[in-house]
Order: sequence, then structure tokens, then C-alpha cells
Amino acid sequence: MARKNSSLKRKKPNRNPKQKFILFSEGANTERVYFKALERHYTNALFEINFIGPAGTPITIADKVKVQMKTLKEERIANSFAEKDTVWGIFDEDNHDNVRESIDKCKAVGAKVAYSNPCFEVWLILHYEDFDKSDDRHQVQKHYSTLDPYYKSNGSKIPNCEVLIPKIEEAEERAVRQEMRRESEGAVGGRPSTTVYSLTKAIRKAAKNESV
Repeated sequence: MARKNSSLKRKKPNRNPKQKFILFSEGANTERVYFKALERHYTNALFEINFIGPAGTPITIADKVKVQMKTLKEERIANSFAEKDTVWGIFDEDNHDNVRESIDKCKAVGAKVAYSNPCFEVWLILHYEDFDKSDDRHQVQKHYSTLDPYYKSNGSKIPNCEVLIPKIEEAEERAVRQEMRRESEGAVGGRPSTTVYSLTKAIRKAAKNESV
């Protein structure tokens, strides 16, 4: 009996089967430290975080996200392990122009968005307490520095992630309630608000090897 030609057998994907979260952020320190700490927290979990930052202005981030989404779509055709991979644009309202336009561009190509108004530190504050002051970026960062002595609002802006990560589910709950309050005020996405919880929830589900 003739042996089957092994070359006709379907080759198994050779990529590590970890779900990838590809994050593009303007921030160079705070966001990177936070998300890499979250990755380390889930030892041996089947996901990995690729953090690209500082990635430029909001429009530049949107352009880079668009390119990455094109690459991801090609990878999904070639490799089934890429099906659950996601690309995220991380934006702060801050004092930037074109933030909303940049967010729309990301969503238009199928990417996901984590948005904070006025800045990422709103999300960090929610690990400690509810927060509803319509402060500017400098005031928010100063307030966070009173909660986290490790962080310096006028310095490196490195948060104490050993304290933050165990509080992440509390932060998610507070962020949802905060978002609902802005909606009830007719100020969706207004100060203060953040949708970073949508990203952390997705990461935690991936860590449990659940579908997202």
C-alpha cells in the first residue's frame, strides 16, 4: 500500500498560540508600566501585550493603528491563532485636537479604543476611589499623586502597580458607574470618564482563556 504524501497534510500553525493585545499609546511611561505589570500579574496566561508608545499624536496613532489592522487581517488569513488578536488605540482627551476624529478612524478599521478624559490618571484614581471632579490633566495628576506616593505628577509618573493591579475589578466597576453618570448628564465621554476598563476586562478574560 502506497504511503500518503506527507506534503499533502495540512501544516499546523507554528505561532505561539497566545492572544495578542497590540496597544498604541501616546504615553511613554505611565500606560506602559501599568499594562506590562498587568501582563506579569497573570503568570503563564495565554496572552501577551505588545505596547507601542510613545506612538505620537492622536492622528499619528490612528494612522499606525490602521496599518497594524491591515497586517493583522493578513495574519488572520495565514494563521488561525491570530483570530482573537486585537489592536487598541489608547487616547487621552488632554488638550489635543482631533482626538474624536482619531477614535473614529480606529473604529472604522475594526480596531478598539480605550479613551480617558482628561487623562489616563482618571483610570488610576478609580483603583482607589470614585472620582467626579471635572479637573484638567494637571489637577487630575496632582490628585492621583496624593493617593499614590510612588507616583510624582511632575516627574516620572510611574504608578505603584503592586497596589493597583489587585484593585482592578473595583476600578472597572467604578469606571462603569462613572460612565453612566456622564451619560445621565448628557455628557458622554466628558470629564471625568474613561473606557480603559473595556481593555482590562478583555485582558482578564484572555488570562482566563475565555472568549472575548
